[in-house]
Amino acid sequence: MPHLPAVGLVLSGLLAIASAVRADAPRLGDVVFRADFEAEDGLNQWEGAGQPGIRLEQRTATSKCLYVERPATAGPGSNSVRTRLPLENLRATRVRVEGMVKAENVAEPPNAWNGVKVMLHTVAPDGKHWAQQNGVFGTFDWKPVRFVTEVPSDATEAWLVLGLEQTTGRVWFDDIKITVIGARRSVPAEKPSGPV
Repeated sequence: MPHLPAVGLVLSGLLAIASAVRADAPRLGDVVFRADFEAEDGLNQWEGAGQPGIRLEQRTATSKCLYVERPATAGPGSNSVRTRLPLENLRATRVRVEGMVKAENVAEPPNAWNGVKVMLHTVAPDGKHWAQQNGVFGTFDWKPVRFVTEVPSDATEAWLVLGLEQTTGRVWFDDIKITVIGARRSVPAEKPSGPV
């Protein structure tokens, strides 16, 4: 039979390790990503930022935003930026992705998932996943665009995409953030086929 003080030491060690793991894990309410485009180099972390029609613009006298354009003369197409997100803050979480968006003459796209993009794209062994608020197009003043999604516990990549897809028009983005709102829901086990 093990010596009781030794058992206590082992349990204390295990509790300390568990606490350290939990301390590093994202918690409810943690904002794991934020972009307000205020810095002069605010587009440095975004792939595609050097494309025509993508730049920082003044939103107010004291704040900036991201501007993306696809001219009507160019015909429907895509123009967007993306940034890689830190997986250690996202795996196995439920998150709310949100931001302020303004649009002008964004043509109705061929599919509900095209148009203005505020999208979380993840890659996991079971494939690629895209999450967003669908049906965003037209002309509107600043308004929130938001959605809730889950990030796979085995995700190997996570990207935030902002821009236009399969459409034309002009769009502005600001105050983008991703907040942890819970743990990823586990998939329910299959029901047994026979009597229980």
